[in-house]
Amino acid sequence: MARRPVVLVHGYSDRGQSFVPWRDALVAAGYDAHEIPVCSYQTLTNELSIKDVAEGFDRALRERVGLSGQEPFDAIVHSTGMLVIRDWLTTYDARRERLRHLVALAPATFGSPIAH
Repeated sequence: MARRPVVLVHGYSDRGQSFVPWRDALVAAGYDAHEIPVCSYQTLTNELSIKDVAEGFDRALRERVGLSGQEPFDAIVHSTGMLVIRDWLTTYDARRERLRHLVALAPATFGSPIAH
């Protein structure tokens, strides 16, 4: 039985390198795992918003992971990665059907000024 892809989204102070061992362990266990370095987040102090990053995440699902827009997937997120996935989920209701499992490590949902 094929497993759903697992997408890893990093937090504010990372560019995705911390998820490489996780990705490698998931791949070794037979998962189709993809670490998506969504951005450096430092651009959030300029004119880029979490909503912009979430739309970039949506493009990355299509272009980097190969999910055309309907396939389900699981996600592991860290810190600001939770804000990205939260915005991605709330922008279009149809997206809620796609994300089946979510593991949030130290999510910035309430403790970060940009969470509001």
